[in-house]
Amino acid sequence: MFDSTKESLRTLLEHVRERKLQLPDFQRDWVWDEAGIHSLLVSIVRGFPVGAILTLEAGGEVKFLARPLATVEANGAQPQEFLLDGQQRLTSLVQSLTGDAPVLTKTVKGELVERRFFADLKLATEDGSDPADWIVMTRGDGRETSDFGRKVERDYSTEANQYEAHVFPLNRVFREHDWLYGYKNYWHERAKSVHETDQALFRNIIRPIHRYEMPVIRLAKSNSREAICTIFEKVNTGGKKLDAFELLTAIYAGEEFNLRSDWLGTGKETGRLDRLRGHDKRRDVYAHVASTDFLQACTALSTMDRRAEAAAQGRTGKDLPPTTIRRDAMLALQLSEYKRLADSVEEGFLQAKMFLSAQKIIWFKDVPYPSQAITLAAVFARLPRAERTATTHDRLDHWFWSCVFGELYGGSVETRVAKDIPELLAYIRGEGTGVGSIGDAVFQIDRLESLRSRLAAAYKGLSARLMLSGARDFVSGEPFEIMTYFDQQVDIHHIFPRAWCKDKDIPASTYDSIINKSPLSKLTNIRIGGDAPSIYLKRIEDNDEVEPVVLDEILRSHLIEPEFLRADDFKGFWNARREALAGLVESSMRKPVVRSATLVLPPVPYDPGEEEEQEGAMAA
Repeated sequence: MFDSTKESLRTLLEHVRERKLQLPDFQRDWVWDEAGIHSLLVSIVRGFPVGAILTLEAGGEVKFLARPLATVEANGAQPQEFLLDGQQRLTSLVQSLTGDAPVLTKTVKGELVERRFFADLKLATEDGSDPADWIVMTRGDGRETSDFGRKVERDYSTEANQYEAHVFPLNRVFREHDWLYGYKNYWHERAKSVHETDQALFRNIIRPIHRYEMPVIRLAKSNSREAICTIFEKVNTGGKKLDAFELLTAIYAGEEFNLRSDWLGTGKETGRLDRLRGHDKRRDVYAHVASTDFLQACTALSTMDRRAEAAAQGRTGKDLPPTTIRRDAMLALQLSEYKRLADSVEEGFLQAKMFLSAQKIIWFKDVPYPSQAITLAAVFARLPRAERTATTHDRLDHWFWSCVFGELYGGSVETRVAKDIPELLAYIRGEGTGVGSIGDAVFQIDRLESLRSRLAAAYKGLSARLMLSGARDFVSGEPFEIMTYFDQQVDIHHIFPRAWCKDKDIPASTYDSIINKSPLSKLTNIRIGGDAPSIYLKRIEDNDEVEPVVLDEILRSHLIEPEFLRADDFKGFWNARREALAGLVESSMRKPVVRSATLVLPPVPYDPGEEEEQEGAMAA
């Protein structure tokens, strides 16, 4: 609900200075450069439109923390309206047309500077002159220099200098009388008339600005929380889209709760983010965890509780509110709900971190799908310690690897996360009809050949599963543990080296596949170099004193048949390891991989009148 009207520029600027019109505290500071301000002033002098401003009536459901626009000091006054869109324009105009201090702005190169704006009255009297030339800009001290400051080109720093140069300071446009009196008196004492420039000032500068009106769209305070947040999302906020965390920070601030401090901490207290990351903040699996991930987990549990309450009241089917993590649901998360759930969700994320570590997912680059942590955190938040049993972890393993190798958590996964959480909880407790994602997961063996980089979740998943199944480093013979992973600089490396493959004309699409890769230490990768496997294996045996029989066992821990490697038989190695990795996927997903590209279509009901169309559809 809104109203559209026009307001004089004078009134709008007065409301800003009187703090009747303020910003929601999360609005970013204005960013217009000096050229943009100059263009804005020229447009107003010409009477051109500069766009509508959008305001929200204060006192509604959403209680934002308020702050005045830049350069206006806070004095505790509460606003009558919040400025949602138009901050840059009004801030620029308040400073350039009403303030005594210089305008704070920046150059086109982003350098912060101070500027003052004047109207050249001599130019304003010339027929056909361009208003863009009338408006002149100087440094903050009213001067303009050249030759590295040694030569003064303009000096409008005093009123006498302004009178002499016939330039009017635009910051006096709404309190022009004293300046005009001084201007006329200055030239009267010198026996000269300034009638022409005086009239030009009034006609071309003062009157257009005094009469200028801006369109104003006023949102009523009766608008819902969701509607207001949606509007915030759409309006221009310094070129950056506000996320749900920033919006909720502003909303909760009105209830005297600092969400940002709760997440990031203060100087004295550690925030939730640092508690989740632990000591190794740069490499932790949660190194890139987002505040919105945490809010989504809270939202999932809040909406799940709301659905359970509705079911207890006898509501069924479509009458039940959904479990969801959508943006609108996050924005509707009440502060009381956040406070009720935040601690358990934090504990859930920590439990999810331990789960990932148990899967040999050691740092953030190894995480197949970060969004799976939201599901895991919400599930663990609802599992009492007594229910965190071996059976629970086995069923979570089943779900986790099904989603990784089924590649189900790519792209937008809001619906899947919201569906998986209650289904997983039921599955763990032996209730329900199963988890849809486990049933949806399918892996085709041909996918192994196209897994070539860390961008693919299944690529990272196979590396983790190899380590989990006991893969050991070629040189040290040690399994890959969190204590040695970073010291040994473990990464996913080629088994048949890239240089050797290129020399044998094996295409990159083949040798870069996960079939030809495995987790190995930096030292092992150095030992491998670019040589044939038969050569580098002998080098490891000689230089690192590894017995051939021991090295063969290490190779088998990577699902590599030693005989093919020792014979430099790429084809034999490829076929054998392809099957072995397919078996690893099958054991992870607990279902066979698809070994044929033929898909079985669901049966089509028979209709004699549409027989030809059915045959065409089945053929397709």
